[in-house]
Amino acid sequence: MQTILVEDDYVSSAALFTARKYALAGHFRRHTGESFVDQPKALAAELSKLPHNREMLAVAWLLRSHRDRYTDIDEIGLFFGKKVARTVDQIARLNLPDQLSPDTLSAIQTREICKANAAEQTIALADLFVLGMAAEASEEADETLLAHWLHNHLPLFNRANRSLVQRTMGWLASLDVSALSNPVARA
Repeated sequence: MQTILVEDDYVSSAALFTARKYALAGHFRRHTGESFVDQPKALAAELSKLPHNREMLAVAWLLRSHRDRYTDIDEIGLFFGKKVARTVDQIARLNLPDQLSPDTLSAIQTREICKANAAEQTIALADLFVLGMAAEASEEADETLLAHWLHNHLPLFNRANRSLVQRTMGWLASLDVSALSNPVARA
């Protein structure tokens, strides 16, 4: 975690808040047994490569613990402010998956993505990008599910950071999505 904690005390507080929540819950990844705090760390690292503010990085750290119901919007607001709490809540409404299946991808709220502001779309797309990278590195997850979903829905992220959109497009091109069968369509 220490590479992320250099940003500032506010971001460090969000990282430590999340790490404590997961430690208290004894939460680990289903497939690897690794601490689930790796996902928020990867999301914060991805966002730190883009133009960002400390609130975006705090959201990156807090989002997953809210989704997993280890904290709520009131607690986030109390410790990190209403702006961060509102952003976490807005992104949570997108129903982004933490695992890849046709059901979890079809549950993503595409209409809400269209309504999201630039920061929210950037965080959401970065979250999906990180999920795709983790799936690609895992032998147990199929990144083609997400690749097909992103191939079909990337235009919804019209306010997201352009550099991130281009990186996502590059990843999709490297997988040659058009040549792969569409597992989402089969399900």
